[in-house]
Amino acid sequence: MNLRLLQYFCAVLDAGSTVAAAQRCHVSQSVVSAAMSQLEQEFGCTLFVRHQRGLQPTPEAWRLQHLARRVLADVAAMKTEIRPAEQSPPLQLWAHPALAAAQLGKFLRVLLPAQQRVAIQVVADADAADVWLTAQSCAPADAPFTPLWQERYTLVLPLGHPLSRLDSLDLTVLHNVPFVERRHCELAASWHLHLNERGIRPQVVASAPSEEWALELVAAGIGVTIAPIPPGPRRADLVFHDQITELQSVPRVMGATLRTPRAEQHLSAALSTITPLQLQAAA
Repeated sequence: MNLRLLQYFCAVLDAGSTVAAAQRCHVSQSVVSAAMSQLEQEFGCTLFVRHQRGLQPTPEAWRLQHLARRVLADVAAMKTEIRPAEQSPPLQLWAHPALAAAQLGKFLRVLLPAQQRVAIQVVADADAADVWLTAQSCAPADAPFTPLWQERYTLVLPLGHPLSRLDSLDLTVLHNVPFVERRHCELAASWHLHLNERGIRPQVVASAPSEEWALELVAAGIGVTIAPIPPGPRRADLVFHDQITELQSVPRVMGATLRTPRAEQHLSAALSTITPLQLQAAA
């Protein structure tokens, strides 16, 4: 059996269609479709059922994926053992836009000393990345996810804001209040829907593309925002109002998703040693 067939098979599983899998593998759709047909003939079973939203893997496909990924990981391991370390291509890491840059830096400062066999390259293309540093709610269900720390959503206010002087708040205080929208957040649409259903309509005065933009705009006094705050020291030029029940009930689990056999081979052991306390202490 050609190993490339297994690579195309795993790509179809991850992407959900032969079109997307072909793009990832840089081949034509007909090549991927032919590979799936060949695998089905070799194993004597149906691996995918086509439906309106793409391809639905059969139970046989899910059983095959474990064996296929193991074979591909073993082949990658053999290449790594034979090839000099400096010739090994770097693992590509993508970080979710809603991840604070400082937290990404802490993660890398802890991870890099724990593994030295292959370099890490931070990339902007999520589809091409071997590793995702992201929220668990955004991680693909068929890839291993290692939780690393937990964040809590809080109301972030500029210093001296009238709401900062109140001991207890609920989300109704946001009605008509100048608000900085974090459009990069995976829960942004859900928050807006929740507020709208309750008749709470903040006055959106800015739309931030990243955590750094959002917090800087709040610190400048443009408005307030709702943001997930990682554990550890907080900015002294902002007020964080934690005592809001609706926000406290939505924890955000952050971690790493290993999307390729190479990522599993090189990073599984290192990730298992990382603790939230290590990340808090990283400077």
